[in-house]
Amino acid sequence: MQKPFEGVENLEAAYDLETPEDNIKLYAAWAETYDTGYRASMDYILHRQVGETYHALGGGPKVLDIGAGTGALAEVMVPLGPYDMDATDISQQMLDVAAQKGLYHRVFWSDVTDAMPVDDATYDGVVSSGTFTLGHVGPEAIGELLRVTKTGGHIVISVNEHHWDALHFERALDAVADHYNTYETRAVAIYGDSAVHKHKDDLARALIIKK
Repeated sequence: MQKPFEGVENLEAAYDLETPEDNIKLYAAWAETYDTGYRASMDYILHRQVGETYHALGGGPKVLDIGAGTGALAEVMVPLGPYDMDATDISQQMLDVAAQKGLYHRVFWSDVTDAMPVDDATYDGVVSSGTFTLGHVGPEAIGELLRVTKTGGHIVISVNEHHWDALHFERALDAVADHYNTYETRAVAIYGDSAVHKHKDDLARALIIKK
């Protein structure tokens, strides 16, 4: 049985990760209880923030979900669609859970900090929730997101507020400014109104890039 606030314990462990191997190990153990444990007990809503933002922008239908996990973003976006979504993650176990939901066209393993097995300008848009955060992926992956996105496409990713400042995302975006048109950020809540744990007031930025 899921212990009360076991999601908090797992979140703290996730924030302390240092290597891709650490991520793989934690999420392999977490995959089967992620939806019913962390998402439910923590009142996690960040995936809704990202999915609804992309939809409101009028983003195109062919979308790649980066760090898709168990498919929370697709659960939001597919009913809003029509969206033709692919999923990638560094945890094969999380992807296996996502694949069982039948929401994605293609599900594939990759490390987004390295080259993904995707051709240039494949997608109308890229989305990601909860991947650009403490202990996970930093701004070094933005170039890869831009590479696989078509000109005129949208990238909408959540970035933990502390992570944004500590890893200098703004500086990294300036360094690749020749590869996109505009970007903006919006403050969004990570957890809903019913959250009572110590991270309940944590914020993220919805980073919106127009290529």
